[in-house]
Amino acid sequence: MHEFHPQAHHLFSQHGEDREPHPAAPSLHSSPTADLSRQVLPISAESVFSPISPTLRADISRETSGFRTSCHEIMSSSPRTKGHGQHQNGNGATSTLPAGPLPAAAATAVAHVAAPGVPALAVVPQHVAIIMDGNGRWAKGRGMMRVAGHRSGVEAVRSCVRAAGEFGVKYLTLYAFSVENWRRPRAEIAALMLLLEQFLREELEELMSNNVRLQAIGRLSDLPKSVRDRLDASIEATSGNTGLTLILALSYSGRVEIIEAVRSIAAEVRSGRLNPEAIDDTVLESHLYTSPYPDPDLLIRTSGEMRLSNFLLWQLSYTEIHVTATLWPDFRRDQFVHALQDFASRQRRYGRV
Repeated sequence: MHEFHPQAHHLFSQHGEDREPHPAAPSLHSSPTADLSRQVLPISAESVFSPISPTLRADISRETSGFRTSCHEIMSSSPRTKGHGQHQNGNGATSTLPAGPLPAAAATAVAHVAAPGVPALAVVPQHVAIIMDGNGRWAKGRGMMRVAGHRSGVEAVRSCVRAAGEFGVKYLTLYAFSVENWRRPRAEIAALMLLLEQFLREELEELMSNNVRLQAIGRLSDLPKSVRDRLDASIEATSGNTGLTLILALSYSGRVEIIEAVRSIAAEVRSGRLNPEAIDDTVLESHLYTSPYPDPDLLIRTSGEMRLSNFLLWQLSYTEIHVTATLWPDFRRDQFVHALQDFASRQRRYGRV
């Protein structure tokens, strides 16, 4: 693995701008006019897509109407995390690396000492992962555009990050945008990217004040340049924080992650740096985006869907799963605590008696 400074000039020029994007990703980031850093609002559809049709322009306008007001109301206070550096394998897949030594994989859960007003738990998961599902259905049920659900979901993110820090969870991974999501309507993708960029900009002060370390995993070079720049800046700014590590899975695919790891291992074998007989779980895990982090102890899926949706396929092998019918924009501290209580009530055997 190689560690790159987030602001290094070669970081995306080598594996991003000169690399052909993933087939599932549109050319949102490949045109000079796609630099979303200039789209601080009001949104200019022409500067996101070029050429642009009147129909697409109208779609984006509808998706993003009231965008600044809504975002400002939702993004007022937040979580905690730390992190810096990026790891890229030979195929351009990326994950951010935490500062200092890698975390020990020993204790996967710890006893929880309750603070005043906080329910006591026998054990608390060290790492919680969440599939944030139901934004579109939440908006549709209220006669709103889909992006309204994503905006409302920001408050759910804040609530969960606060609760995770409150209970002593060390890592919180959020499935924010999948490789498959690039197939959604271009207007919705543009709105999501703008929402992500604005979230990173406006939440930075709260991340810092709450000691949150921000990290990211996935094919980060698929993201528009201004979003990547903002993400890198936030990761670098929070790199000295020592609280909860918040990991955003962006342009992420569990299958792509495994394929990228296999390709990287194959390259080492071909170069003579690795003996095929030496390949084991540890070797493969060292080539995954998540190599710096312990596997999740608890997976939470909202909206009642009973599937993994191509998320952390290797890492979830022994993870406890909690499914709730609550749609993501309605998910709050109480639901998060209920999931932690459910986890604490289970006996984890890892195949043993």
